[in-house]
This record gives sequence, structure tokens and C-alpha cells, in this order.
Amino acid sequence: MEKTATSSGGGGAMRSEEVKRVVEVEEVMEEVEAGLTRHGVAVQVVPDGLLQLVVGRRLLEALAQRMSKAAT
Repeated sequence: MEKTATSSGGGGAMRSEEVKRVVEVEEVMEEVEAGLTRHGVAVQVVPDGLLQLVVGRRLLEALAQRMSKAAT
């Protein structure tokens, strides 16, 4: 993920606290993305800025199996 700390046009510049918070959140998201990737989950940012997780079939089957065991 790219780190961006700019504000758009007429809204004025972001305050330094806001910039720090944006950078902190982006750093956490990078850590989350790296952790998920290690476990076979691809993370994509979709156009509206939300994250989309792409999970492989084997991981889905393993999760379904764990969930069914937990439900019994």
C-alpha cells in the first residue's frame, strides 16, 4: 500500500496530528496485509477504498471444517 498524507483542493492542509494518524493507520494496514498474505489471503483495495480479501479454496475448506466442529 502506498502512503499518502495529502488533502484535496479546497479543504486546506491536513493538521500534523491528522497526517500522523493517517500514516499510523496505513502502517497497521500494511502489517495486517502482510500477515494475511502469509496465510494465503490476498488483499486488494477496491475503487471505493474498501479492502477485498481473496481467500483460496483450501483455506475456505479449512475454515468451514473448523466452524462445523465448533458448532457441534
